[in-house]
Amino acid sequence: MSFGVKQGEVFALLGVNGAGKSSTFKCLSAGEPISGGQIKLGDTEISEMYLKPWLLDTLIGYCPQYDCIEPNLTVE
Repeated sequence: MSFGVKQGEVFALLGVNGAGKSSTFKCLSAGEPISGGQIKLGDTEISEMYLKPWLLDTLIGYCPQYDCIEPNLTVE
């Protein structure tokens, strides 16, 4: 897979179940190791940032589709 996203651009990755969308974003956010190829952010390869995850967190935001709200809480 190859794609580029410019600063200020909105990007969506679409595909059927099992196509690798979640795995792609996990690799982008250092949540899953890269098994091949490379991911670059500007001129820096992201694998270099895996040793400094705090730095990667300041550059890439990832919000997985999990229901993390406490089920016992109400609006009241």
